[in-house]
Amino acid sequence: MDSSNMSTTSTLAPFTARNITFSPNNTLHNTTGPTSPNLVVLTYVGILVCIITFALMGNLVVIIVFLIDRKLRVSSSYYIFSLAVADVITAALVMTFEVDQYLHDGKWRYSKALCKAWTTAYLFTVPVSILTTCLSSIDRWYAISRPLQYRTNRNGLKHKALVAIMLIWIYSILFALVPEFGWNPPGDSHGIPENSQYCFFDIYLEYSILSSVLHFILPSLVTAFFYYYMFKAMKSHTTHRRKMSSGSDYSHARCPSQKNQRKEQRINFRYNVSLAKSYALIGSLLILTWCPHSILSIMQNTCVFKNSRSYGCGYILDINEQLLHSLLLLGYFNSALNPIVYVLRFRQFRLTLMECITCKKH
Repeated sequence: MDSSNMSTTSTLAPFTARNITFSPNNTLHNTTGPTSPNLVVLTYVGILVCIITFALMGNLVVIIVFLIDRKLRVSSSYYIFSLAVADVITAALVMTFEVDQYLHDGKWRYSKALCKAWTTAYLFTVPVSILTTCLSSIDRWYAISRPLQYRTNRNGLKHKALVAIMLIWIYSILFALVPEFGWNPPGDSHGIPENSQYCFFDIYLEYSILSSVLHFILPSLVTAFFYYYMFKAMKSHTTHRRKMSSGSDYSHARCPSQKNQRKEQRINFRYNVSLAKSYALIGSLLILTWCPHSILSIMQNTCVFKNSRSYGCGYILDINEQLLHSLLLLGYFNSALNPIVYVLRFRQFRLTLMECITCKKH
């Protein structure tokens, strides 16, 4: 991997540990031999096709179920809807063209405009998912730590969630379009060069590093922060409830209305706890599946930015291309994993799905 070339031409995408997409030096293909796909390439293609199939089918079902059932249209479910839409775009637009390039020795066989659409979609779909997950962690923290305020302000929170999700999508798309507005390397590296058969990520190293920090590191830290305090609030609430049930304070609540109120609060709290654990699982899986690829991308970008092979940069820049693509597949796998989590963890979603399948109301 030529670091001098990387510093002057199209650079690493924020979530891509390579200087250009499917460069001529891509080791997945034997460039000195036949151009037909080898066994390694076919393996990657087979895995990616399976991911695309499950991701498209699963997330389309999630979107349809959300649109059918009005009970699901609460503030917390809008985050699931946003994640599902982002996963559909990733599977339908990003992964499909990746498969095509795997099968054709990395060459781009389509128009320059479609190349722009592909790289732009690549740059905004994962940030949308990460930022949406971050936003959902704040929503769950508020529901656990301020349960009464959360219940009384449900309608307001739903509208705020809608506005926040729309702003996340607008921001992510605009940030992905920044290179098209002029912040890109000058010369022929813009888009697809006239004499090139490949589709470039036409971005500066500074843009790539900034995007990784803003759209992965910071949101991941914020998500972890809010989930930590959310679980801390859950533990505190459970301890307080046990003290009340065994102490003298509980004996004063003998009025039926007070008992019913306490019972309703307990049921509501348990529901919010279950929901919070489900969202924590979704967020954890998203971060864990994208973390290896993103961290490696940041490390490679930093080494290239310093134009150095010392302090371990030589090993980082020489990492096998097959490993890089395997880590990318791990990130893509999250799109197929999410619908499975929704089915297993969200009861209302399961019920609506079963109604659609059996044509019966439960």
